[in-house]
Amino acid sequence: MSERLDVVIVSDEGAAVHHQRWGATALFDMLLAGPEGAVAQARGFDRTEEISDVLAACVIDLVRRRLVVAGPAEVISAAGPRVVEPQDVLVALARSWSGWSLAYEPSFVLEPVVLYVRSLGLSLASSNEPHNLSDYLGRPRFVAPTYTLDVIVGESAPERLFTSGGDASDVILHSPGDSKIAVIKALRELSPMSLKEAKDLVESAPCTVRAAVPRQEARAIAARLRLAGAIVEIR
Repeated sequence: MSERLDVVIVSDEGAAVHHQRWGATALFDMLLAGPEGAVAQARGFDRTEEISDVLAACVIDLVRRRLVVAGPAEVISAAGPRVVEPQDVLVALARSWSGWSLAYEPSFVLEPVVLYVRSLGLSLASSNEPHNLSDYLGRPRFVAPTYTLDVIVGESAPERLFTSGGDASDVILHSPGDSKIAVIKALRELSPMSLKEAKDLVESAPCTVRAAVPRQEARAIAARLRLAGAIVEIR
């Protein structure tokens, strides 16, 4: 495996994969240029038909204004401004991505990208299918990105993002947005429910998707549903 970087650009025409063989260590620097700058750089890369075995990857969804970044912090920032702590990545990018929803996963690379694009109903070929694997308890080894941040226009980003908390929380689905089918699929990935159960739950919004779960689990559930296009709240 080289230091390959794959960038998936989602537009009204679908999903296009661009890759650079030695680009993984410059991903963070590329993203600091904001949506227009990052897309311009990525479109200068080679085109490919599938996402491959890479060190880093990202999805730039121009339709829904969402950015999904995957790869270890020390790798994606090695060639530019160094970011050692994963929880600082999205905070650093927030100024350049105003009005966007950001997600970052430091431990997995193919999973966040492939699952996000396919949740939109778009086709994305992958050199392997690691996200189909489960842990020893039979649970999916990847559910949702660890860090998420909605960058509100005119508001400052928090100084740091955290992923844990001791309080029990409820996950409230306010609306599936414009991606009802993708949200139904996400619910079925998160819980063992039938298609009808997931459909009925989505159509009953606003509703409680999961009650009294650990804060960290609630954030993971909410992040997965937000990636599918849902409007979600954690209480």
